[in-house]
Amino acid sequence: MVFFGDAYGLADSVIVPIQRQRNHERIKEEQVKCDKADGKLDGIIRVSGNEEINLQVTDALFRKIKTLQDYIETSSKVVSNNEKIRQLNYIQEVVVNFRIEWKSKRLNPVFAPLLISNFEKILKANIDSQSMAPNIEEVPYEIGKINAEIFKNNKGYNDSKKIIFLKFCALNPDKILATIRPFVNEPFADSLVVLAGLNNPKQLYDYASSGYSPESKLIHRNTDPLVEVIARISHTPNALFYFPFLDDILKGKQFTDSIKKLVGDGERKIDSVGYFKLLVKTEINYQQRLIAKDTPVAMFGVNGLREMLQKKAIENFITPINELHEQNNLAIRMKAIEPLSAQDIYYVMVMGENDIYTSSYKHSFTRLLQKMGTTPRGDELMMSVNMDFFRKFIKMAANFNQLDVFLKTMPQDKATVLMKAFVANLDKSNNLEDAVDVADSYSSIKDTALLKTILKNVSYNEQRSNIENNTRGKIIYNLLKTIFLSSDSNNVDLTSEIGIPSIYSIDNKYLADDSGRIIQQVFFYGDEDGKTNFAGFMNSFA
Repeated sequence: MVFFGDAYGLADSVIVPIQRQRNHERIKEEQVKCDKADGKLDGIIRVSGNEEINLQVTDALFRKIKTLQDYIETSSKVVSNNEKIRQLNYIQEVVVNFRIEWKSKRLNPVFAPLLISNFEKILKANIDSQSMAPNIEEVPYEIGKINAEIFKNNKGYNDSKKIIFLKFCALNPDKILATIRPFVNEPFADSLVVLAGLNNPKQLYDYASSGYSPESKLIHRNTDPLVEVIARISHTPNALFYFPFLDDILKGKQFTDSIKKLVGDGERKIDSVGYFKLLVKTEINYQQRLIAKDTPVAMFGVNGLREMLQKKAIENFITPINELHEQNNLAIRMKAIEPLSAQDIYYVMVMGENDIYTSSYKHSFTRLLQKMGTTPRGDELMMSVNMDFFRKFIKMAANFNQLDVFLKTMPQDKATVLMKAFVANLDKSNNLEDAVDVADSYSSIKDTALLKTILKNVSYNEQRSNIENNTRGKIIYNLLKTIFLSSDSNNVDLTSEIGIPSIYSIDNKYLADDSGRIIQQVFFYGDEDGKTNFAGFMNSFA
């Protein structure tokens, strides 16, 4: 094993002329800075908890760099003093850039051996007047970027810049259009535009509609079907309303002319009900594609289907019925959602979770059941929306005390299957929102038999995760089980079990200020009901 305790004093096998000694000293000074960068000056550059990796990094920055210094001093290909100084400056620069990129977290320091190895190849190719482009091609973006900038005078510099840009785009498709201007006339520019469009259709639209900019011209000349549609839409009135339907437009399932009848053209106003119904229909179809692991390009992101669906649910339906909360005539108050189907109302409710008032929810829920027909079947509704947002719907129903009502609209065996699905596959989701919805609903359910069923299903999934050695599943279901048990008088202390305070009750000591007082701020609406309630509240303290 090599020990680098005396790394800065490695034996000089080559005598350095006095006129270049300062250049070698500068390299050593940069090596010292690298050694100090891990917080300890000890001849070892520690970049990880793996000692073997640390030794490899140290070897690259000390021994291999010294070998390159000796090569420059002894090489018959580098003759003049000025040329040797230039090559030594390159060596100094790679050590400097390693430290800067490491500390700025733009380079994983374990790449140091590969960085120096690639640097050596380019150094020698440059001395031989060869292009460095093949060497840049063979390394990751971060390494190629460092080494290419060191050898700006290399004959392959321009080709290397293109290679590096392509590597950058592969890592950052969201930044393609913001950085492509110097490369708009390159053969690869068109394919990058396609990649940018798949990643962010809205961003492509923004650049397509930016007048006569180089990026706009590049987009409008593209022949890819997706890019062509976005470019065409960018000059259409109310263009952003077309975005949620990009996939269907591309597949010929929908047409801009038919959508135009709903979104208007500047003279004709948008048909808010018809447009929302089209959004719902498209969401249900896209959800089926998600189940089949086929993600529609315009489903997520800015102005994507999900965002537009939520925006229109709140804007055109939830806000109007919320604002009429003082209206006792339900025909007037709920007029906004009257033209909607059961599926439409379902999406209004789940998309407006954070905005819908309690009374608005309950009246919407009643309307939902009415729209489901004389013998409403909750399981049929769920299947008709492809189980989309079903955990959100169940959580909201539980929180607003309507879950028992909803479950009774379906046969017992269907209700059992639904609640089993409610807690299944929480570990398969890319985020924790579904698991949070399950946890949030548990405290609102009053049916003890249903609570036992949910807890039983959680325990089953925890056991399954243990058998499959599924770490994510084990963590999620163990947390849920522990939290649920803490609410059921099982003497489960969340603080001792998982290090958090109880989520179902709050001890008075957590509410008191320094003097032991608990201060409440109570707010009342400024309408007549609010004034009456305020007077009654104050009288209760008489």
